[in-house]
Amino acid sequence: QAIFEAGTVGVNSLGLQKISTHKLQFFIYNGSSVTAEAETAAVFRDYAAFYHIVVAVDTTDSTTPADRIKIYVNGVRQTIETSTPPSLNLDTNINTAIPHYLGRAGFGTYSYWDGYMADVYFIDGTALTPTSFAEEDETTGQWKPIEYDTADGAYGTNGFHLDFKEDSATSGSNAGIGKDVSGNGNYLNTTNLAAS
Repeated sequence: QAIFEAGTVGVNSLGLQKISTHKLQFFIYNGSSVTAEAETAAVFRDYAAFYHIVVAVDTTDSTTPADRIKIYVNGVRQTIETSTPPSLNLDTNINTAIPHYLGRAGFGTYSYWDGYMADVYFIDGTALTPTSFAEEDETTGQWKPIEYDTADGAYGTNGFHLDFKEDSATSGSNAGIGKDVSGNGNYLNTTNLAAS
């Protein structure tokens, strides 16, 4: 089930998905083979649970190749079971002129996300940690979302924030839940979705 992907069939792609073994996998595909990936050791089988997921990609890390892809779930950095770090200074498909998808793969008519999403952030040019987006509740100890403070860094040129609220003031293909509320105006077109 694809959570996010940038790419189309037959070309390079990059994505985050939940695979059949209930693990999270981030991958970079060059059109014929996977050139980089990070797959969690942990499995995520509780379909009724809330998961706060942060993926930080920094291909410029020249010191520790394993730190070029970091996956966090509920504030905890995940142990990576299967790892092939991206090459140093690799330019990925993010922010290129190919389609970017949320909740589906960039190829075929499958790999749709079967679940809910709330408060999706894409920060362009900065690899942040989970504390920019969530914190531990002092009373319950549970991990809970907080508002992203741009003092932690800006959204970047192509960054966006989707809060999935219906917006009757916006018309056309940018109406409703695809509205970018970051101020950048990077709206997402929506297909077969409705806010409720």
